[in-house]
Amino acid sequence: MRPLRSGIAVLALATTLAVSLPAQEPKAVKEGFFIAVSGHDLDYKGDLDGKLDLWHFDLVFHIPKLKNNISAAFGFGIIHASWMWEISYLRSNLTASLEAGSTPGLFQALQITGRTLILRDFPVKPYISLGISIPWLRIDNGAELYGQKLKASYIGMEAVIGAGLAVRIGPAIFLHGGAVWRLGGFFYASGEGPGRDITHLSVGQGGPRWGRWLQSSSLGPTLGLGFVF
Repeated sequence: MRPLRSGIAVLALATTLAVSLPAQEPKAVKEGFFIAVSGHDLDYKGDLDGKLDLWHFDLVFHIPKLKNNISAAFGFGIIHASWMWEISYLRSNLTASLEAGSTPGLFQALQITGRTLILRDFPVKPYISLGISIPWLRIDNGAELYGQKLKASYIGMEAVIGAGLAVRIGPAIFLHGGAVWRLGGFFYASGEGPGRDITHLSVGQGGPRWGRWLQSSSLGPTLGLGFVF
């Protein structure tokens, strides 16, 4: 969390400097395609609580609880005076908690985000954002078959809703930072074998059908740096 908080402090300083400097001529500010790096604080809640077991006959998925972590991302997109679109790839090594203890995991996601920039004539532009993310989660020792520990993988879908500030630092460099709410769930699971629709899994061996996605949500800060070319 400290690196991301430090980055947000840098954004606040850059914003202060941008406000104090004279506005640049429109021709000096580049628009068009950009590449970007960013950090995303992930703190998933919901059914990912480390207490749930879902079964498919003799195969059991131990649903994990994910410890708070920061995901790095690389993206590219296009920016104009009043909007920007970005496609990004997120990745983070993490630690998951199960009833039997902790185990390593990997979070990845492919995300598309659109941001509407408000107050286009000001150096500091508030924005609202909306996007879609396809997260993929791999948990070591997250599944079990006849006593053998297996890796478990989960694929999902989530809406990404956010708001924040964007500021230009020179004609071709911009910063953006704010808060993001991820809301969705995981619908497909595999344990080193054929995948399973999570809605078809059972609560307990031979128990009632689970009947829905694994619901998840995360609220946290994000910070990005982009270069227009």
